[in-house]
Amino acid sequence: MWLVARAAGVESGDGWSRRLQALQAGTLAAGEAGWLVLAALFLLLFLQGCLFLALQGMRRPAQRPRVDPAVEAAQPEVVGGLSGWGAYLLAQLTGILVLSLLPRWHPLTTQYVYCCWMLLWLIPSGLRASVRPRKGWVRYALMGYAAALLGIAAFGVVFHPPPSANPAADWVRQAGGSELLGWLLLLCVFAPLQEECWYRGVLSAPTGVRPLLAAAVFASVHHDGGALVPLFWLALVLNRVRWRVGLAGSVLAHGLWNAGVALATLGA
Repeated sequence: MWLVARAAGVESGDGWSRRLQALQAGTLAAGEAGWLVLAALFLLLFLQGCLFLALQGMRRPAQRPRVDPAVEAAQPEVVGGLSGWGAYLLAQLTGILVLSLLPRWHPLTTQYVYCCWMLLWLIPSGLRASVRPRKGWVRYALMGYAAALLGIAAFGVVFHPPPSANPAADWVRQAGGSELLGWLLLLCVFAPLQEECWYRGVLSAPTGVRPLLAAAVFASVHHDGGALVPLFWLALVLNRVRWRVGLAGSVLAHGLWNAGVALATLGA
């Protein structure tokens, strides 16, 4: 998990090395062993994604594209009669206004309210057809996860960015029981679904300037200056997966990324 921690800007400390030493000494508790099992699972997913990437690089390019990007790119541009960017700005501004009018709730509750608010704005759109998975979507999701992790980890090793300033890391560390489960569901399911539908569904496109703009906005809304470049790279990789196999692939890749970061944070 050091690679994930380095890629995500998480201060890993001695958590994982301590668990490995306890495992070798035969003193590892059952609860601690569960974290190592999860870490091994994500290692297998990462290696599988690397294998798919290597095999894809050796394959000859397909003669026929899987989808017509020009046709699909035109579908999600209108949301409730507004342009994609207009709907996004309105949804963001009204969401901030709604949250400011509410009492000071628990951060987990606030995050769920915001996520549901942004998802509700997608109901008038014609985005439902784009979420359907296409052939090979799991394989490309694993490839996207591996590519994002390799690229961001390389950036972390070379440039040594500051640790992540995202307050969600502290919220997850301090959570326990049902609250921790709520955070994991939010980070691994609902947040990836909401963000992929907007940033890779409504705002993005296969080529041109729109993918770069959507990636820049995606990186900036996380309010984490040290993670701007890694998040920008993650967005570009997810955009590639989305236009190759649909939103289902990018949602899965995004969920795997968030799950790996959450695991690294909890094991730190």
